[in-house]
Amino acid sequence: MSGSVYSLWDYGGSGKVEEGPRDGDLYELFCNKLAEMAGDLSALANALRTGQRDHQTLKPARTAAHRMHGAGSMYGHPCVSQLGAALEQLLPAIEAGQIAVTDAASTLLDDCADALRHFDHAEHRGAATPQAISRLAWQCECAARGGSTDGPASPTDP
Repeated sequence: MSGSVYSLWDYGGSGKVEEGPRDGDLYELFCNKLAEMAGDLSALANALRTGQRDHQTLKPARTAAHRMHGAGSMYGHPCVSQLGAALEQLLPAIEAGQIAVTDAASTLLDDCADALRHFDHAEHRGAATPQAISRLAWQCECAARGGSTDGPASPTDP
């Protein structure tokens, strides 16, 4: 069990994060929920581009991040849980005005949405691999701490 908990926060550094199955009814349900969450993130990215960042605007994305954090682990996809946890840090910081909302921040949210949207599509797996999703989580955490959203893709990158 401790290996599973550790893998939630591995950030893809070792590349050995175990993943749950990619077939069956539960997997289909999981992917449908990810697509819904992706829609909430895309809507927020668009709202941020127009200067909206109030509580009501961020609420659907914050709810999606919380659901992602729990569902990723529950369905055996820790990279999704990791991304949800990182977004749970980033979104309140955006709402509180602790982070300047730039096009890079909106683009990061769009990239997260695209990865979730394409989680089940083999032709887009490059952007939706566990390692790619973990890199997005790392970028969200960096941004939440006031760092650049376009800095190192992972803690091991130069």
